[in-house]
Amino acid sequence: MRDSTVSERLFTIMNYILLVLFALVILIPFWYITVIAFNEGMDTARGGVYFWPRAFTWDNFIAVFADPLIVRCFANSFLRIAILTPLHLLVVGMAAWAISRKNLVGRKFFVAMFVLSMYVNPGLIPFYLTLAQYRLINNFLVYILPWLFSGWELMILMVAIRQIPESLVESAYLDGANDLLLFFKVAVPLTKATLATLALFNAVWAWGDWFTGAYYIRSHTKWTIATYLQMVLQRGASIQVRSAAEAMAMAQSAAHRVTITEVSLRAATLLVTIAPIACIYPFLQKYFIHGVMVGSLKE
Repeated sequence: MRDSTVSERLFTIMNYILLVLFALVILIPFWYITVIAFNEGMDTARGGVYFWPRAFTWDNFIAVFADPLIVRCFANSFLRIAILTPLHLLVVGMAAWAISRKNLVGRKFFVAMFVLSMYVNPGLIPFYLTLAQYRLINNFLVYILPWLFSGWELMILMVAIRQIPESLVESAYLDGANDLLLFFKVAVPLTKATLATLALFNAVWAWGDWFTGAYYIRSHTKWTIATYLQMVLQRGASIQVRSAAEAMAMAQSAAHRVTITEVSLRAATLLVTIAPIACIYPFLQKYFIHGVMVGSLKE
């Protein structure tokens, strides 16, 4: 009995140590980027800035927001999430409800097709040709239509729907409810934790998706903020940002003529990009914990 207790305590201690190390691996780079973003660029270039800004400044953020394109990209990202997330949940939710009904004709075939879509990828070129055929290249709808369905999320939601007592569904049928009413009045309220979890997954993915804008959008004004960030990290700050930084440098005194560098501008852009989704995440975390546990326990 004593050996078992000691083993459990050692196991708990090791878990805490690993979790702390894992948290540090995640937080230290994020904190370093924050410090660089709030520190003068030339002061950062001298080195020695790690844990706290040595020369605090807002100049990096002022220069970033001097570019009107970043504001447009933010608007595109918010618009994409506002449109895609509810439509995605509606399509996946109604498909999951239909698949969960045992009396659906061809149910096994549809389930097999949905599972197959999770593992078979047509490839970039066929996907691009399909989008071109539907005239979605350089169209804002390319952010919406191709991503309305997910076989993986369908399976998660189908498991949650199956937790609904069949007697409740049969009672609703006897009261005259149809499948559409059952979905909105029974399935949605009883699976809101799972739906919130999928909404969080979808919103985080849509916010961080730079690939769609980089390969399927030609106009810079239709970029999302993730694509804008990717271009800044890959090619450096835009002409507008550099012009704003140079104008700020000219306006400053001779002793502090240059405070902004490419590194500080990239850090500020990165921090501005991830801040909104980082602020939204805590509000949905309570649903996330419950939603991922659905279907894991059988009573």
